[in-house]
Amino acid sequence: MGVRLFRPPPGPVKCLQCGRPGVDVIAARPWKIRCSCEACGAVITSRRSELRAPVDIAEDDPLTAVMTLPMARWLRLRHPEEDLALPVDRLTIERWYAEFDQFVLAARGSATVRSSYDEISQEPPEPVLDLRRVVTALMAACFDVEVALRRLGGGDPVRERLEHARRWIVTAGMDGTWLGDGQILLEPDPEVAIRLLEPGALTGKFDRPRSIALSRALFGIERAPHVRLLVEQFSEECLQDWIGVHLADGSRPLRERILASLKDCQ
Repeated sequence: MGVRLFRPPPGPVKCLQCGRPGVDVIAARPWKIRCSCEACGAVITSRRSELRAPVDIAEDDPLTAVMTLPMARWLRLRHPEEDLALPVDRLTIERWYAEFDQFVLAARGSATVRSSYDEISQEPPEPVLDLRRVVTALMAACFDVEVALRRLGGGDPVRERLEHARRWIVTAGMDGTWLGDGQILLEPDPEVAIRLLEPGALTGKFDRPRSIALSRALFGIERAPHVRLLVEQFSEECLQDWIGVHLADGSRPLRERILASLKDCQ
């Protein structure tokens, strides 16, 4: 799929020599502009991004709840006639991210695309992990950003994408996750669940009956992160404590903890 470029709308242009507005454009190319200054008389050829301020999109644009400000700017410019708003479905958010990531990648190798990129961001174009991979990592980490980041690797850009992805999950994507399966909570087989409390019961080979009993006891559903990942994240002792609590009074402390953390990020 090719990268669709956009032409930024006209905006205030300042003189690079004196810094004052009132510049007449003599000639323009996709990546350069030649202009003369009414104030000081200078005639200058420069990149568009050096002459024009960043696209005027408010930093509190609602779209920035689920994406970076540069991506929101890119979307607004690409769809000027559309009233883009949240929430959006999975197909839409994945398409937006895939196309933006392709645009960022293209900006690294094309002067023309880089000129367009510089209109929306003052940061260098650096690709970030694919949104689908980020969402998968979040689900495997029980929606904990720090745990998912540790497993994925990467710095602040990856953390930022994880945070945006988690916010999208909370607002529009929960139905597509394992936690969204729990509309009717299911009970584990008591005999199998009790055996999960034995020392070492959550390590080693884990068959399907025990996996189902674990998921039902902790979350009330049958689809959940693999037991190995749960033990790594919470420890066998904690998981067995929560299973014991459910068998004793029917509550599910881990499920409630995860739901509360997701509510806090809204």
